[in-house]
Amino acid sequence: MAHSKEASIAQHSIDIQAVSAYFRREFQLYYHPTVAIESQRLHSFEMLICWQVERAQIYSSDSFALVEDFQLDVPFFQWVLYEACRQMQAWQAYYLADVPLQLSVNLSARQLDQAHLAEAIEQLLAETGLTPEHLQLEMPAAWIAQNRLAAKQLISRLKKLGFSICIDDLDISTMPYDIWKGLSVKALKLSQACTHQRLATPDDQAGLRHAITVAKKTHIQVVAKGLETLEQADAIKGVGCAYGQGYFFSSPLRPRQAAALISSQVKKQPKELMAYLLVMNILSQFARNFLGKAVVIRYWQETKPKKPWLALIQPYKDRQLILSSTRLTKLDVAQQQDLRQWMHQFVERCSRIIQGFPQALAQANLTSTEKRLLSTLCLPLD
Repeated sequence: MAHSKEASIAQHSIDIQAVSAYFRREFQLYYHPTVAIESQRLHSFEMLICWQVERAQIYSSDSFALVEDFQLDVPFFQWVLYEACRQMQAWQAYYLADVPLQLSVNLSARQLDQAHLAEAIEQLLAETGLTPEHLQLEMPAAWIAQNRLAAKQLISRLKKLGFSICIDDLDISTMPYDIWKGLSVKALKLSQACTHQRLATPDDQAGLRHAITVAKKTHIQVVAKGLETLEQADAIKGVGCAYGQGYFFSSPLRPRQAAALISSQVKKQPKELMAYLLVMNILSQFARNFLGKAVVIRYWQETKPKKPWLALIQPYKDRQLILSSTRLTKLDVAQQQDLRQWMHQFVERCSRIIQGFPQALAQANLTSTEKRLLSTLCLPLD
C-alpha cells in the first residue's frame, strides 16, 4: 500500500525548473494584500495568476479552465505552489521576522479531488524548505458544501501537517453554519456578493454580524473581499469583520511592489553589527548541540553570501575578536539584508538535518533580550 502511494506521488513529479520557465512565459503572478481594517496594516497576501498581456489577447477563456482542458493542471498546481514557496522564502529572508506574514494559494475543485494532495504539498514544502505555517490553502465554499465528508478529512489531514485552511467565497445565505462550524479552519473569506448584498439592509447586517460573531467564538478570522469604498469598509467593520481585501486598500501588486509594501511596515531594525553577531552566536551555539562545532563552521561557510565586506565576519568566532578586526559598527540597509539572508540560509541548511530546527530554536531557553533579537533579526517566535 505504501509503495502504491509513493508511486502515485512520484508519478506527478516534474522538473519544476523547466515547468516554471514555461508557465512564467504564459502567466504573471500578483499578490493581493489583506489588511486589518481598523489599522490598515498588512495582514497577508493572496496569490493571483493572470495571463501575460500578449497571451490574454489570444486566450479569452479562464486560465484555470484552459489549463485543465489541456490536462496541465498537475504541473500547473505544482508550479503555483513552488512560486508561492519561493516568494515566501525571499520575503522571509528580509521581512518575515518583523511582519508575521502568510501567503494564500487557491485550490481548485479539481485539485482538491486529487489523490494524495496533502502528501504532494508536504513533499514540495520539504524540497523548498518553507515551513507550512507560512502558507494558507484556500478551498472554495461550494466544493466544501458538496463534499462535506471528504472536505473534513482533507482539512484534518492538512491541519496535522501544520497548514492553515481558509474557506473562500463564502456566502452565509447559501452555506449554513453547521457546514463550516465543525471544520478546523483558520479563516473565512466572504464572497464579494456577500460583502455587498449582506450590508444592504439592517436585517442583512444583523445576519452577517451573527455569522461573524459565531466565527470569532471559535477563533476563526473573517475576511471581507471586494471592498471598494470607504462606506463599504466602515459598514463591514461595523458588523465585526476585522480584515478586508479590495481595491479600497490596494490593487493586486507585482512581487517588487509587494516587497516594498512589506518593507514600509517593518519595524525599525538594530543597525549595530554587535546585535547581528549576538544572534549568529545564538544560532551557532544551538546548532552545535546537534551537529558539533566542525559541521556548524562548515555550514556557515557554505551559506555565506559572496559579498566582499563579509570577509571578516566569522559567526563561529568570538564577537569581540570580530569587532576588533573591523572598524565597521553601524550597518546600512544592504548590509543588514546580507546578514539576515545569511542567517536564514544557515537555518535552512541546518533544517535539512535537524527536523523542526526553527521550532526547536523558538522554544530554546533564552533570555528575553536574546529572544527579542532573534525574533527581530532572524526568526518569528511565538
